[in-house]
Amino acid sequence: MPQRLLIVRHGVREDTGQKGWSKNATWPWDPALKEGCSEIDATALEIQRVCDVDVVVCSPFTRCLQTAAWILRELGPKGESAKLIVSRRFSEVFAIEHLFKDGATTWAHIKFTAWKQLWKRRAAALLPRRHVSFAPDPWPEFPEQKMDARITRYTSAVELYADQFPGKNILFVTHGDAVCASMRLVHDAVYDASSVACGAFVSLVRDLPESGDVKGGKWTLGPTHNVHIEQQRK
Repeated sequence: MPQRLLIVRHGVREDTGQKGWSKNATWPWDPALKEGCSEIDATALEIQRVCDVDVVVCSPFTRCLQTAAWILRELGPKGESAKLIVSRRFSEVFAIEHLFKDGATTWAHIKFTAWKQLWKRRAAALLPRRHVSFAPDPWPEFPEQKMDARITRYTSAVELYADQFPGKNILFVTHGDAVCASMRLVHDAVYDASSVACGAFVSLVRDLPESGDVKGGKWTLGPTHNVHIEQQRK
């Protein structure tokens, strides 16, 4: 009984190529998708070619929520029937250089705290579904080391949800570093997020016995989309 995972990077951010955008943004660490980022259409099409999706697990960052909503819409009735979970385990790396590009001032930290408190309201507004589950996972520790997030947080989170839904195909909508981290389940190497385009994904496959026992199931790399895995960093 095969189980397939698809780990997708969000679409193009609205601040891409916009110098100084963060200085006037309400939540500078949480840009929305860039208007007209049609790469998600191609992503949804490729996902349909790989497998049906039973469960969707999404980062609480706006660009990921919007990407998930877009993909679910493109999947049609099959997307509508998928279980939808928002999990803070799949958040952006909680490192200063990722979140506070204009400086980690006291005011920035106050705003960041307020933003975190609004995560459920934001997710419910952006995901047009009758029911969204909010996982009780905590926020990542801050500040978080980038390598720790890749190897520890993201990889363990992927395995956690895969084991929680044995035999179910799961779509994770998250960030570039999480896509890189998921490949650690197949190859013992470290990949640079620059090798993962916006809207790109990797898929992992494992065979499980009919009992659904997850012990001993070995992951192999399935189809990928816009991921140049040969660009690995030693």
